[in-house]
Amino acid sequence: MIKKSLALLAISMLVACGSVPSVSLQTEPSPALLASNNSSQCHQELMMRLSEKMGQSVTISANVFSTESRLLLEPLTPRNAHGMHKDGMSLAKPTLFNLLILNQQCLLADEKNQQTFLNLCVCQPLTSN
Repeated sequence: MIKKSLALLAISMLVACGSVPSVSLQTEPSPALLASNNSSQCHQELMMRLSEKMGQSVTISANVFSTESRLLLEPLTPRNAHGMHKDGMSLAKPTLFNLLILNQQCLLADEKNQQTFLNLCVCQPLTSN
């Protein structure tokens, strides 16, 4: 009788453990888009982080990262009074940035995969259509 009771107790504990929802944390970031309800503070933070990474002032559209998780920025090329590049053709390559999400937090990653949290932004996972 005791063995049957212990067996029933063990089975009920296993069933109970299986019914508890598990909270899974992401271990790897995934591509993301900016949510449509972000404030102007998010836009300012994003411009500031991009400017820091580019080493120069960056201006971006208000809808950046709204349809694509990638952004390609070209460095400014100094121009003369006639609008021509000062040193001729520019060989500086564009810089690729990715917007990522990790455990509901936005990350901005550069080509070297250096990631910066965007604390004032709300992201949503990129879904393939």
